[in-house]
Amino acid sequence: MWVSSTIAWISDSIFTKGNEEIDMAALEGRDCYGGLDLSSTGDITALVLMFLPRDEDEKYILLPFFWVPEETIPRGGVKQASVPYDIWEKQGYLLSTEGNVIHYDFIEKFINDLAERYHIVEIAVDRGNATRMIQNPEGDGFTMVPFG
Repeated sequence: MWVSSTIAWISDSIFTKGNEEIDMAALEGRDCYGGLDLSSTGDITALVLMFLPRDEDEKYILLPFFWVPEETIPRGGVKQASVPYDIWEKQGYLLSTEGNVIHYDFIEKFINDLAERYHIVEIAVDRGNATRMIQNPEGDGFTMVPFG
């Protein structure tokens, strides 16, 4: 929800403390938990992997991935909502799936590819749009947890 509050939920000084480069190779093979929020056309689909600290010296590491349908980048996000999807995609912060709706097969394959690098213990999935995205990954051996 877009708001025009002058009070931030997280102050900039705290937010920027988490702005460190992530050593992707150091995460390989580590346990993580996923959260998946699916969309269909005009919204963002998000998958976030959370790597828990293994000791008190390690930090929580959050590895996010975001998708929109390719055809919505120029007309949906940029023009209608004044959101710079095109810039975010060029910067690598936003991925796209082919067509004008989110391609669930692409997301599914992406998750399977991630599982070759990281040990995904379970994935919590928002129930909206999720029936297929719970059944298929479960068939691939993932523990999927419906989440409201």
